[in-house]
Amino acid sequence: MAKTLLATIISLLVTPLWLIGAQQDVSLYLMGRALMDDGTPFSHSVKVEMVCNGRAIRQSFVNDKGVFSFNLGSVNQSQGASDAGATPTSGGLVGGFGSNTGGTGGFVVILGRIYLDNCLVRLQQNPEFASTQIQLGIRGLMDDPDIGEILVARMKDGASNTLDASKPPIPAEAEEASTKAIAELEKDKPNLSKAAKNLQKAVKIYPDFDAAWALLGEVRMEQGQTEEAGAAFSKAAEVNSEAVKPRLGLAQLALEAQQWEEASQWAELALELEPAVPRGLLYSGLAGYYAGDYEVAMKQLEQLEETGKANSFPISLLHLGMLYAMRGDIPKAAERLRTYLEIEDESSLQVARRKKIETQLKVWEEQGLITP
Repeated sequence: MAKTLLATIISLLVTPLWLIGAQQDVSLYLMGRALMDDGTPFSHSVKVEMVCNGRAIRQSFVNDKGVFSFNLGSVNQSQGASDAGATPTSGGLVGGFGSNTGGTGGFVVILGRIYLDNCLVRLQQNPEFASTQIQLGIRGLMDDPDIGEILVARMKDGASNTLDASKPPIPAEAEEASTKAIAELEKDKPNLSKAAKNLQKAVKIYPDFDAAWALLGEVRMEQGQTEEAGAAFSKAAEVNSEAVKPRLGLAQLALEAQQWEEASQWAELALELEPAVPRGLLYSGLAGYYAGDYEVAMKQLEQLEETGKANSFPISLLHLGMLYAMRGDIPKAAERLRTYLEIEDESSLQVARRKKIETQLKVWEEQGLITP
């Protein structure tokens, strides 16, 4: 696998829902209504399901008024779903795609925002009914839980089980191919070629499958196929104008190609969609550093540190330490560099770099600028 400029970056740290809310029990509920087009009440046997990355992870019965709800978890209820959109960076897939989901499962939560952009709610597949579906997105813990309405109609012989909606539904064959790819990536030693083949099948069946395009970009990047990765990320961004992950992927590819301005632009687009998303701050900060815009670099990397996610990206502490040293704030520089040496994986940390940092710290100690 080709070595890249960012090969030492640790995958995005995600927080399962049960870790949110140290002071109070925070629960996230989604609720909606399913309406029969002829006004008749629902049978109690009808279910609505929540599907993420092509996999049904929640089900709820519809009451006679058409109301349904999902409990996505809380501090005291850690029933997590399988991965609902984790974002591994380069190197993350090798360790198992599931390793980025926060252990046994759980939705991706960053700064109180729950990432459900690869999820939808629909009527469970039923030969008697056809329905529209509701595409979910990035939600806040305090957002209105009402996600809207699903229109349901009784099936006619030979009719499709999905009604027309503002966005065409993902065909079952495409979802199945995507699910197979995810299952492969969750293995301890995934077959990337096999996963890529399934993802290619998914997007061939359904060209607007942005989640599959984005994941294909991650796989291609893992395989060292940067041109193909860029094409997949670009397609995902084109299909979904509000998708953060493909824009982060394009920013990372630009960084690895040392295209600082382009990397900065993609990172800023991601930050416009999701302010303070850690990888966006990281990539923006690194792009600013190497472009010589140290003010921007300092601002973004300090903000990343304020999110509490800096230790998930040791390279951010290395650059922040160097920035503080440039400013003449040696104690702050030493603190970041020492932390960097402590948390960086020694197998990926260059011996020469470690020796250089240790030597610099020793010089500062001898000069009395910092304590041993």
